[in-house]
Amino acid sequence: MRQKKVKTNYERLRMDDLHTLAGKVVACMQESTLFTDPPVDIEELENLAQDFQHTWEIAKDGGSKMERSLRDEARQSLLDAFRKTANYVNQVARGQLPALLSSGFELENDQKRLQPTAPPSWVKLTDGPQKSQLLLRFEPVKKSTFYEYQYTAETEEEKPMWGETLQTRKAQSNILAPTKAGHTYYVRVRTRNAAGSSDWSNTVSLLAR
Repeated sequence: MRQKKVKTNYERLRMDDLHTLAGKVVACMQESTLFTDPPVDIEELENLAQDFQHTWEIAKDGGSKMERSLRDEARQSLLDAFRKTANYVNQVARGQLPALLSSGFELENDQKRLQPTAPPSWVKLTDGPQKSQLLLRFEPVKKSTFYEYQYTAETEEEKPMWGETLQTRKAQSNILAPTKAGHTYYVRVRTRNAAGSSDWSNTVSLLAR
């Protein structure tokens, strides 16, 4: 039987997934009594993760060419450190599943049971292309089948009174209409797949014009 290993290449990970994994790996490696001599010092790995997070946060809504370049450089440095550290984990763990999992890295060909996805991030409302319209967009979520959203201008005790739940398969260019000028609209989004629905996203709002 093929020896179990952790993945060493994370080039295909989305930015937010890489950020999440980095925090998990750093925390696990800091607490480890097995992986005590990694090729990349844990403090350096933590600094690389923080540098990536900082540059990613600055450039995640577009950013300038320089900001995106700094983000990409920080990402590549973190990926290189991950590759070295993951190879070291594989050498030390020698295929032992508990040891591999304790590193925080993902297993190769880890067939996980489908789980509900996380709610969409970076939910935004902007003015629509025409009068009496708002435009809803958010970050696409992997392994989601479609998205559900609710929007309303009605509130009670300063809290939105949610009504009908609508569906969409796209994360961009969702038109909310008709809207009334001078009214504040609130919206929230969640994902759905075969395992169920995610939590609702943070509520965002915009004054219709």
